Amino acid sequence: MCERQNPDQSFQSTRSVRCDLLPDPYCVLDEDGKVAQINQAGSELFELESGDVEGKPLINVLDTDSEAQFQTCYPNVIAGERVSGLSLSLGSSASDSVIVSCNINPEYDRRNQFVGAHCTFRDVTAEKQRETELMRFRSLLNQSYDGILIIDPNGFEIVDANDAICDWLGYTRQEVLSLHPWDIETTMSDPAVWLKGLEGLRKIRNKQYEGENRRKDGSTYPVEVRLSYVPLERDYIVVQARDITERRKRERELEATTQRLEESNKKLNEFADVVSHDLRNPLNVAKGRLDLARVEHDSDHLEVVARSHDRMEALITDLLTLAREGKTVETAEWVDFETLVENCWEIAETAEAKLVTDIDGRIRADESRLQQLLENLIRNAVDHGRGDATISIGTLDDGFYVSDDGPGIPEADRKQIFKNGYTTSREGTGLGLSIVQEIAHAHRWEITICDGRDGGACFEVTGGEVSC
Repeated sequence: MCERQNPDQSFQSTRSVRCDLLPDPYCVLDEDGKVAQINQAGSELFELESGDVEGKPLINVLDTDSEAQFQTCYPNVIAGERVSGLSLSLGSSASDSVIVSCNINPEYDRRNQFVGAHCTFRDVTAEKQRETELMRFRSLLNQSYDGILIIDPNGFEIVDANDAICDWLGYTRQEVLSLHPWDIETTMSDPAVWLKGLEGLRKIRNKQYEGENRRKDGSTYPVEVRLSYVPLERDYIVVQARDITERRKRERELEATTQRLEESNKKLNEFADVVSHDLRNPLNVAKGRLDLARVEHDSDHLEVVARSHDRMEALITDLLTLAREGKTVETAEWVDFETLVENCWEIAETAEAKLVTDIDGRIRADESRLQQLLENLIRNAVDHGRGDATISIGTLDDGFYVSDDGPGIPEADRKQIFKNGYTTSREGTGLGLSIVQEIAHAHRWEITICDGRDGGACFEVTGGEVSC
């Protein structure tokens, strides 16, 4: 007689055969989530003998977080739900864990009763590690203030982009990844240019140039680009772009300023020529005629004419100085300030005035123009103060000062004291302090008037370089 096999026994036998035939890591779970059977590939994945796994809960081979995940989802499997791509970690610690992707399918017997579940596993440890490394790499990219694109040279597809470049271009990251570099770089918008340049980039590894990027809305902005060829497991081109809009703006402003200065210097030269020839020549003629008239006549009127000629000569000299000193200083040198002050004091007509210095260091300047500035300030202090005035000259952190103990300069007069022709002296030309201001501005310095330490006027020149 043949003994009829119990249906449940037949089912178990069929399941056992199926378990052994599967090449992928696989196990069968019972109603309680215990491992009923495991194939050879599964044992190798768990690094345990089948006898050490079967009959025990699957959660025994999972880490703490994965244990909680499995216990949460298994009741859903019992209720008939299929689970796909459940990420689980095998092992007791993160450092030695194996990460698997698990699919769980419920199984029912012939009476449609839940009897367990089929679990297939796929080792995704390497994939997860690459994902983690990619996330770290992307985090590093996003730390950069520059826009960065990662390009696959095979087809020139953009495979990654940081937040900065996406924000500048106005695209989402996914939109950027659907573009090619020639869709962005207007100065290299021909794919053939990239293909041709690739061979050279492979040899030199790095290339730098200034280009222009096109935004999603069609507008453009200038960039400084650095291309780097990076050979790894796969070759990549790294594009590092820096927005230089502000730099270009400053360059244009500097260019405009330089042009204005050149035009100003040209006008000053033309003015100096007029003063030197068109005014001085007739004056020389007038002086010669005056000398002849004095031989033939003796008159007080001729003395008045002579004084007028002297004043005209002083005006011409000051006008020439004003034109010359107004030119921008192009070359500055370190000047021994104390020695220069002593030389200026000897040259200037100081009467019985006294000099007090508090000088510490050198000043970077055009020496001849700085000397003219100091001489004019010293003369101004003597001419508008007392003959025995004390004049103090010293250095500041970024400049110097010239102070006196004279009557000072009223607050109301300080705004107009540097204007051409302004003077409180009948003998002055009104150009001495204008020349001082022009020399200061030619050095890109600032000059201000304040009360002196001893009650007089103090001229402070700042914005320069002082070396101790």
